[in-house]
Amino acid sequence: MGTKDLEKTKESSEVSDILSKFNSLSATSKELRSLVKSLTNEVEELKRDLSVSLATKEQSPIKIKPLITRKKTHYTPLCLWSDHHIDEPVPEEQGNGNVYSPEIADKRFERLVDKTIGIISETKSNYRVSEVIVWAGGDFFSGMIHPDLSETVIGSGAENSLRSYDMLKSGLNHIADVTKLKVYVPCSWGNHGRITVKPRVSTAGSHNLEQIVYRSLARDMDSRFTFDVSNTAFKYLELGDYTIRFNHGDRGLRYGGGIGGLSIPFHKWRSRLDEGRRADLSCIGHWHQARDFSFGLVNGSMIGDTEYSAPFGTEPPCQVIALIDRSLGRKGPVFPVYLDK
Repeated sequence: MGTKDLEKTKESSEVSDILSKFNSLSATSKELRSLVKSLTNEVEELKRDLSVSLATKEQSPIKIKPLITRKKTHYTPLCLWSDHHIDEPVPEEQGNGNVYSPEIADKRFERLVDKTIGIISETKSNYRVSEVIVWAGGDFFSGMIHPDLSETVIGSGAENSLRSYDMLKSGLNHIADVTKLKVYVPCSWGNHGRITVKPRVSTAGSHNLEQIVYRSLARDMDSRFTFDVSNTAFKYLELGDYTIRFNHGDRGLRYGGGIGGLSIPFHKWRSRLDEGRRADLSCIGHWHQARDFSFGLVNGSMIGDTEYSAPFGTEPPCQVIALIDRSLGRKGPVFPVYLDK
């Protein structure tokens, strides 16, 4: 092989090395761009976590002192408020005759507050009552967690958060003004208030607009109210020696519409939780069905029948009020509060 051939071979080898290095740099550049994009998304996610978490600081659970005397029947009204879905319209053809709109939501909420005050006042006239519990159980608005909801709901998540804040504030203040009672408000976020596409577990509260609503209420309302806005999925309220558990109802409870309805899955769910911390009564919402079991209560909804609830049966718009007998340490009378009339 001549000198010229050797030089050509050397040049070819050098060109091959350069091309190889260029391809390697190109691949590395793509990987770096992908890494930068991923890190940028993580930073934005952390910023959002921080902004929401700042509004959801931890606090102690609600504890109501035991009775000094048990000579006279002493009831504590327990009012379950959840699943109002104030931004989700229901045309007549989708709700088994039920129709719903923001204007109808306002009327039903006014009816709920008035009937709640009526039951509390009637109880006060016959028994001893010194406080009332109003559970804020979540799903006060539907949000846009599903593609179809993003096409039908009225208003944005921010707008409906503000509207929920105004409604809850006015309703709670009216109850306290009329009944003259101390009001305890344990708060549970629902699944519809989340700001993520997929549900979270340990950080769910930090990704839910309803936590901001609750935290704002706790900050703005006066000393007649005691809130539990802790960033936990399960709330426990100690009413003397009687413990009440609250959860929206979507955390670990599975129900496919089988025979027996919610009774069996709710019972199993409650039993599993009792292994960790026992409660005398468990309260949930989410399923849009008003049910009274010996071990727990399921709240109805203010929206009433929708295409979502159709597979589980026809349910009128309803919320639940129970009287907790503090003298005996047990659940007393339970009242379904119907809101369509």
